[in-house]
Amino acid sequence: MPPHRAGAAAGGDTSAFFAATLVLWAVWVGFEIGVRGRRELAAVAAGFAFFQAANTAVRAAVSRDPLFVNTAVSLLHSSLTSVSGTDSLSFLPKTFTFGSLAFC
Repeated sequence: MPPHRAGAAAGGDTSAFFAATLVLWAVWVGFEIGVRGRRELAAVAAGFAFFQAANTAVRAAVSRDPLFVNTAVSLLHSSLTSVSGTDSLSFLPKTFTFGSLAFC
């Protein structure tokens, strides 16, 4: 059981707000994909499902502490985002110069 933190009683209102925001966002993305035919948003829906599954897996297998779960999945998200961002820089030449500095 996670330790009690001061102000945890007000967390119910905050979690309800974020849950409602998540539902509205999911409905909007579903509408855009299903009704407007924006198939390019399928990757967004897949990412949503992946990170929700990661939340569930960390909560079930490692710890139920919300701060730990949030931090672990946030680190996973930033790591994957960094890797995909690095991959998108592949258009740069293998060696390039910036002023008098040369990068290989």
